[in-house]
Amino acid sequence: MSNTDSNGGKTMTWTPEGAGKTCQTWYKIIGDLAAGTPLVALHGGPGVNHEYLLILSDLTESRSIPLVVYDQVGTGYSTHLPEKMGDITFWRDELFLQELDALLCHLGIQENYALLGHSWGGMLGARHAVSQPKGLKKLVLADTPADMRLWVESQNALPQDSVVRPFFQHIPRVKWVKFSNSSHMPHFEEREWYMEVVGNFLKDD
Repeated sequence: MSNTDSNGGKTMTWTPEGAGKTCQTWYKIIGDLAAGTPLVALHGGPGVNHEYLLILSDLTESRSIPLVVYDQVGTGYSTHLPEKMGDITFWRDELFLQELDALLCHLGIQENYALLGHSWGGMLGARHAVSQPKGLKKLVLADTPADMRLWVESQNALPQDSVVRPFFQHIPRVKWVKFSNSSHMPHFEEREWYMEVVGNFLKDD
């Protein structure tokens, strides 16, 4: 692993399919990866970065849950690829799935980890989970549409339960929690309750 930078992060070197060059994915570990099942946070966008998910370190402080945040390729401190702007054959789900798999292996946690995906990050997490990786122990889908068609249809309708209902209908052993006083950021808007709910879920055997 690389040296820690001034932001407390490190980088992973990998070669995305179709990029034509090696890239760097920036990540930060909060807590001790050996202390329990690490939680890997997947940010939204695509195009946002990890910073708004650093608040999840509440779970590290209160529940000793190690946290990994990272900037998906093309964002934040990770490699930007302006030459790929508008290239829909490159910016596909498979790119970000490949990056996630590479990061899990780089950190040596591919046999034991949990995912929390927010918004687009939840869609990425769901796509990852479909392959049923044996190391994935828990999956949190936060403010995440199950289907883009449903998301488009729901834009003029509140509440938007229809957008997430397929998850509840088709995932075994699923729990659906509504944060009624939040819009798209319950980890900020209802911080204390959010951390309690997520923490209890991650720690429940």
